Amino acid sequence: WVDDSLLMIGKSYYWRGEHRDALQKVDELLGNFPESELRTEAIYWKAIALWGNDKISSSRELLEQIGQSGNRLYAWQARLALAELEQSQGNGQLAVRNYLSLVDEVEDGELKTRLFKGLGETYFTQKDYPNALNAYQMVLSTGPDDLSGYQARVRIGETQELMDDYEGAMQTYQLLEKAKRFRRFQPRVQLMIANVYRGTGQIDKAQATYEKVIKENPRTEESAEAYYQIALIEHQVRRNNEKTMELLATARKERST
Repeated sequence: WVDDSLLMIGKSYYWRGEHRDALQKVDELLGNFPESELRTEAIYWKAIALWGNDKISSSRELLEQIGQSGNRLYAWQARLALAELEQSQGNGQLAVRNYLSLVDEVEDGELKTRLFKGLGETYFTQKDYPNALNAYQMVLSTGPDDLSGYQARVRIGETQELMDDYEGAMQTYQLLEKAKRFRRFQPRVQLMIANVYRGTGQIDKAQATYEKVIKENPRTEESAEAYYQIALIEHQVRRNNEKTMELLATARKERST
């Protein structure tokens, strides 16, 4: 089981951010066990480790090679990673093509979640908000884990705001606030709701919501941000600079970061 162990060590190094050591362990596996059943998986992780070491061309070459292999699962993963690599390099149109080429092929639920999430982020970066919105909504159809589901819903709300659909954004955030499975994110969601109120000129509702966040979540990032947002209201709407400075100082004391 030495090849298994080498691969697990390599993965562990990768997830710790130690990409050079990850690459060394995967190369050790590939050099010493040329007939290993883990060879395709190891080449995939070598490609990922090369990417982590900023060896983009070499990573791209290996991912393309695995994407054309007969191992369907790792072919999907390699093509998906290739789309993510192109996205990271600012090659948005190429990334979109790579993502879309997988839409009708990928069957694995987690990979589908990752696919539509990446596609949505690429469209979002390109300011193609209608297609971004559709992609984020497709994330929800894949049965995502709680974190991915929360992130997709937040992106849906943000995209709706950018499309000037404030009513839709408010509905998205309010549904998110009520969902028990996302309770741990509630303070952050309440800030988003307050921001929509402020952005649409409903200042009193915005301030009341910020104050609720402060009262229910003292000494947190969210309460500090709420103080900051109230300070903006005092500065931009009420032109009360003295109160603004007081609130900004309070925000820093609430959470120094």
